Amino acid sequence: MQFEARFDIFALFMLLGISQGIFLIYYYLNKQNRQEPANLYLGLFLVACIILSSEILLNYSGLIVKVIRIENYSEPFIFLPMPFVYLFIKARLKEKFTREDYIHFFPFILYFVYCFLYFMQSPEFKYNSYVYCYKPDWDTLAVNMRLLEDPLGLRESLATLYISQALVYLYLIFLKVKYAQTEGDFAFFGRKDRKIAQIFNIWIHAVVVVGLVIFIKINFERDLGDYLIGTYISLILYINGFLVVSRQINPHQDVGKEEIPRPKYEKSPLSDEKKTEILSRITIMLEQEKYFSKNTLSLADLAKAVNEPPHYVSQVINEKLDKNFFDLLSGYRISEAKKLLHEKAGEQITIEEIAEKVGYNSKAAFNKAFKTITGVTPSEFRKKR
Repeated sequence: MQFEARFDIFALFMLLGISQGIFLIYYYLNKQNRQEPANLYLGLFLVACIILSSEILLNYSGLIVKVIRIENYSEPFIFLPMPFVYLFIKARLKEKFTREDYIHFFPFILYFVYCFLYFMQSPEFKYNSYVYCYKPDWDTLAVNMRLLEDPLGLRESLATLYISQALVYLYLIFLKVKYAQTEGDFAFFGRKDRKIAQIFNIWIHAVVVVGLVIFIKINFERDLGDYLIGTYISLILYINGFLVVSRQINPHQDVGKEEIPRPKYEKSPLSDEKKTEILSRITIMLEQEKYFSKNTLSLADLAKAVNEPPHYVSQVINEKLDKNFFDLLSGYRISEAKKLLHEKAGEQITIEEIAEKVGYNSKAAFNKAFKTITGVTPSEFRKKR
């Protein structure tokens, strides 16, 4: 069939975005940079985006008919971007990849295997599928079905499946950011912590993409609005490319690596005597008053309790104890939890109750902190006593 490929401003924008994305993939996944987990996940996220965007471009321009055998090659990859964003954020928050994290790839693997029913279809069938989704005014071809391409109706419900997955990840990422260990109360907007601000920007982009998908599925028939998604993906690639270039000019802004250390507190007016005095008051509050058991305790709360500015309290904890506020808090809480678990009376208290008594809002957070410090879970510790 003779046709004229469509190559307008949207196609050009997507093509340039894909070209820049290939450069970014090389940057993040080269031998040196991929050693940093955050760079690895970001590079793999970009690979998934390029695969998705490239097929959107082929479908939008009509060039897919030239390679019709690979039509819909990117469909399973729709389940990869959000998991990679989640893992990138975990890495930025210094959380390690665990065996449980492999579950994030199960939807992609299962759907990829399922899609072989479609991949095995004839070129004529795939041509008709493309015509149905993107060129409803074109004539279709006669086709003899080899086998059902979607016996479970998963492909027909793909948009719903993706949106459901994406909403779950947006919520998980929201929780990661909200409960991230930073010195200060939680507040997305106006938060001074630079690392959290960067993560929040990524979360905002993810929200926009999900919102865009929902908008397109409501307002466009079939897949006719997918070019808007491809255009936004290209915009993300442009922004990322700009950030990479800016970090080359100013290395201190590298999001994938630790910032170059700078001397801390070099201009602090605190004397050693004053630091010792503040530390003594902090110790009294935590050891004698058990102030750590307050489950909403923040650095600002502790500073108010010892009647000192938060940055002074933070400085004393850092310099005198070689810890940050959250490490100090976790140490006291887990130490108290160990005492409760070791006592005979502690047998009558559930793990959830102990977690609440020492200042944790959830059993999961308590278990994670306890295992990080002791190497075993609270239940295992109780059995060994």
